Amino acid sequence: MKTLSLKYSVNKKLINYFLLFTFMFIVFQLSVSCSNPVANNIYEIDQSDCTACGKCYDVCPSNAIDYTGEKPMIIQSKCTSCGNCANVCPEDAIH
Repeated sequence: MKTLSLKYSVNKKLINYFLLFTFMFIVFQLSVSCSNPVANNIYEIDQSDCTACGKCYDVCPSNAIDYTGEKPMIIQSKCTSCGNCANVCPEDAIH
């Protein structure tokens, strides 16, 4: 009888640890995704406000600013959403 209750006690502890670990993992993943700017911000250039000064191009660490046209465009697949471009834009054209 004691062996059966010991097995039940061990299994119950393992299940509780597993549930606690799962809960902690989910909370951690949510906190990382909420604080990660890559997951939250997609920057775009408002072409009507942009003066094509080139400051955004100069500060982009991932070379996500395409300046082949008359005005720059953000290549979303390269953008890391660091926000450098929006911070230096004198016209506040990047949101």
